[in-house]
Amino acid sequence: GRSAPDGAVALAYQRCGRAILFRHGYRPHPPGPAAGHGYIQRGCLERDNDQRSPVLVCGKSESREAVSERYGKGGAQVVCKRVKVRRFPHGLLRFIGSSPVAEFENLDMLKRWLAAGRKIKVSKNVEARLINDEKGHVWFVKRYRSRSLFRVLQALLGWTRGERVFELSFRLREKGVNVPQPSACLMCRDGFQLDSWFVCEGLEGGKDLRNHFFEDKFESLGGAQVVMGRTAEVAANLHAKGFVHYDMKWANFMVAGDGQFYLIDLDGMRRPKIATFTKACRDAARFVVNAREFGLPEDHVRYWLSQYSMYLDVDVDDVEKGMAPFYAKFVRRHRKKYNVSL
Repeated sequence: GRSAPDGAVALAYQRCGRAILFRHGYRPHPPGPAAGHGYIQRGCLERDNDQRSPVLVCGKSESREAVSERYGKGGAQVVCKRVKVRRFPHGLLRFIGSSPVAEFENLDMLKRWLAAGRKIKVSKNVEARLINDEKGHVWFVKRYRSRSLFRVLQALLGWTRGERVFELSFRLREKGVNVPQPSACLMCRDGFQLDSWFVCEGLEGGKDLRNHFFEDKFESLGGAQVVMGRTAEVAANLHAKGFVHYDMKWANFMVAGDGQFYLIDLDGMRRPKIATFTKACRDAARFVVNAREFGLPEDHVRYWLSQYSMYLDVDVDDVEKGMAPFYAKFVRRHRKKYNVSL
């Protein structure tokens, strides 16, 4: 009987004929054998002993028949990998079973692990690190500091940036968008400060597009035309699914050691309700500005635009027309900020 935002979860039991909506953090029933000790988290279900077959659906409530038709009959279906929840006196940890944080039962030990490794970005409100675990795997950890009253209030209401990126990563991967595998998120209160962390795979042996270009002009990746084709496909796939990155610079395209292309830095990513194509053109303009700033030959820029338009199934002239105001704005900003001329 509660209203729920887009990120809410519909839990439909196949035994009953209806779906019930819950807000983040609500339990479907008081703890007990009949309830199976289930917890609702946006997009995820943690279930222990329930013998019924739940179906987890992101979005609006649906009838049992509609759910069965979409997901088939039989066992439980979930939209993302099983997520576990661990509560601390001053924190909440959500993680998948293979996460390196799964072994930590103590919050202080967990925070020490999250603070280890090599810093790769430090600013007033964000800190990013790369951490090597005992098995030799690399993990990317991003800490978000909630210093403003607005951010603290958001965290108190159950919305943190670390959790948002964690859930968004699952949603994007489910839709076939190449982003790193999410591993965990943590919300922790320290006095009046509420911080959150996001953990994902570190893409071992990976380098961003910018570094690849300045190292060997993409020769190690098969040449500029190959790279432009791959990045155009990744960008068009994201936009075709209705998402916009909002900062599609070259540094946010990562090429992993196995040659797979990924989009990273999802903090600004949104799924706009209106003017999706216009906002997608903003992403395209950001990419093209970087290409020309770095001196990529114009024929490769034109090739990227043609491939992007082809994958998105739109006319290249419409893309260029949509890019124009954003391109001019980026050029003015970069000329003023970085003293570059295009």
